[in-house]
Amino acid sequence: MVDGNIILSVAKAMELLQILSQAGKPLLLKELTALCGYPKSTVFGLLTTMRAYDVVTQTPDGRYTLGLRLFEYGRQVERSWDISTVARPYMEHLCRQTGASVMLSVCEGGSVITLDQVETRGSLRVVSDTGSRLPIYCTSQGKVFLAHMSRTSAEALLRAQPMTQFTPHTVTDPSALMREIETCRANGYAIENGEYKIGLRSISAPVYTVEGKLSWGHCLHILDAAGNHIGTVKERVLTFLPKFELYEHDQYIGCIQKEFTFFTPKFDIDCNGWQVQGSFMEWDYQVTEPCGALVATVTKELLHWTDTYVIDVVNPADALRALMLVLAIDAEKCSRDH
Repeated sequence: MVDGNIILSVAKAMELLQILSQAGKPLLLKELTALCGYPKSTVFGLLTTMRAYDVVTQTPDGRYTLGLRLFEYGRQVERSWDISTVARPYMEHLCRQTGASVMLSVCEGGSVITLDQVETRGSLRVVSDTGSRLPIYCTSQGKVFLAHMSRTSAEALLRAQPMTQFTPHTVTDPSALMREIETCRANGYAIENGEYKIGLRSISAPVYTVEGKLSWGHCLHILDAAGNHIGTVKERVLTFLPKFELYEHDQYIGCIQKEFTFFTPKFDIDCNGWQVQGSFMEWDYQVTEPCGALVATVTKELLHWTDTYVIDVVNPADALRALMLVLAIDAEKCSRDH
């Protein structure tokens, strides 16, 4: 039964957009007419109207495909996303089904931060204030994030922070914990059994994006010569285009996001007003001030056993930030190549 309030011409236009989306390639007018079953004149009129609003475009050979205006609309939708709002109904359902409190968390440096929670109405309740910071190595949430990092990144993160013994069950040896993390990775979930607080047990599982990633993708930890953690480059993947946030000693200092381009990669940088220039298809970069003054040059030398970054900086205090910008660009390129 059709809703009497539906405008059929709009519904037909939406159906054409759906067909173009599912096709994954430009289509001829006769192909669209055959797929939707509407008269050719009707389809042509709808396509002409949508072309005027840039939601449909026509290729030089006369085929029709989705227009860039839809990309703009998608960006606006992405900006309005609030993961807590999206997840809330599912958290409430899970709480009702299990009778246990449910929490939504993200990884922040060497810690786990609670974004939202739904408390059970049972007699035993576990409460973690929104925004509270929990250790990554002795909570089930933290183990999930560790399991989705590379082994090298996870070990570096663990060794860069003190592992406090909260209870007799807390695992404070990074090697022993990594063996447990391997089990978590194989199982697809993680368990905490009195490791953070006596009597507290929890189970956590990852929530993936449509790309099959966690809400944080690449997470690069930068250590100084003494092994101290001094910076982090994090990929925020709940965005339409790749976005990386930069942290010095866990303090946010800026971000870099890839722009929508068809050919030469471009990046929107929010960090001291700096820009990154050079050959993004190779491994040679120049970091500059808004006025064009050189901040640093960074070259990545591709050796057969490791990658080495050579940085020549005007002011040594700018070295870390310049390096993190280049690391973010390289991480985006590696994601694209793989």
